[in-house]
Amino acid sequence: MTWREVSLKQICDADWGNTKLTKSSYVADGKFLAVSAAGADGLINHFEHEADVPVLSAIGAQCGRMFYPGERFTAIKNTITLTPKVDVVDGKFLYYLFTHVELPQRGAGQPFISKGDIEEFRVVIPESLNEQRAIVERLDKALSEIELLVENLEVSEERFNELLHSLLNESFTDPSAEADPNIDFSNHKVNTKMVQLKDVVTFDKNQGSFDLPYVGLEDIESNTGSHLGSREPRKVKSNSFAFTSEHLLYGRLRPYLNKVLLPDFDGHCSTEIFPIKVTKNILREYLFYWFRLPSTVEAIDGTSTGARMPRANMDAVLEFVIPLPPIEKQGKIVQKLDTAFAEVDLLRAQIRIKKDYAVALRQSLLSSAFSQKEAVA
Repeated sequence: MTWREVSLKQICDADWGNTKLTKSSYVADGKFLAVSAAGADGLINHFEHEADVPVLSAIGAQCGRMFYPGERFTAIKNTITLTPKVDVVDGKFLYYLFTHVELPQRGAGQPFISKGDIEEFRVVIPESLNEQRAIVERLDKALSEIELLVENLEVSEERFNELLHSLLNESFTDPSAEADPNIDFSNHKVNTKMVQLKDVVTFDKNQGSFDLPYVGLEDIESNTGSHLGSREPRKVKSNSFAFTSEHLLYGRLRPYLNKVLLPDFDGHCSTEIFPIKVTKNILREYLFYWFRLPSTVEAIDGTSTGARMPRANMDAVLEFVIPLPPIEKQGKIVQKLDTAFAEVDLLRAQIRIKKDYAVALRQSLLSSAFSQKEAVA
């Protein structure tokens, strides 16, 4: 197989997408695909390009990403189309090639790709169209198997989420407990009561000490487990709330809303994180899982106010009703959920490893496909 080095303008015609068209041009019942800088994300009533034309995202968060519509389409503003020259290069080969290489970008805050830079960009390709198509065929087969693997992994992960939601709902649903805080179910076999949250917790707002470890919103966001490990002491410019190792930490500011953690140390935290202190009638671990109930999350989200930075209304949350079985029953619920979440966390970790492997394998296949150069003219 003979490979040769060429500039992009020697093998295809690079041109801007239709700069007169934006996503507002999309129509719900359009006959053809429309491709923006975010991908094939709409429909339109006319086509400007054939199916074998790759599209390059030329600006924004997806800058440099390639799309292959695979059918007739129209490219809109902020894209660059790469129309392959007849008998010179295969369009799908061009797509795969440009998902492998790193294209030159300009701009710091808002990256963009220059059409002139793309036209002068040099690549190495097989001279034979048949060889290009043979590479495409091999990549199509291998990459479709990888995509199927990733899809199956994502389905498995979604099933894990459904399983956990089901377990949470089951754990906090008592057949005799109606949503009436005035009803006492003391004669029920597990003595479950429905109480208002304010009867079993308080939201502490004591001034924090700069001499203790600090927990900010970024710590809540980055933590993936229920327990928050130790942090270093840190001073902050604004006020902070004190907490102990017996509190729950609850993020009330979106996007950190409904993030609940169990600290293993005494410290101070952002005033957008509420330290929740429990009474002797409720386990903080039991409350931790109640906060993770989908119905609880939805209800708390419904209390949030503020257009730019929505915050949960914690006074309203205190009025919420929660099932309260005896401490022993709470402990059994926590133990069951701890086991289930630990097992699912392990399975999720295995899925992440497999997904990372799939990504690495894809890149390896692309690198291998475009490195098999017996000779370069």
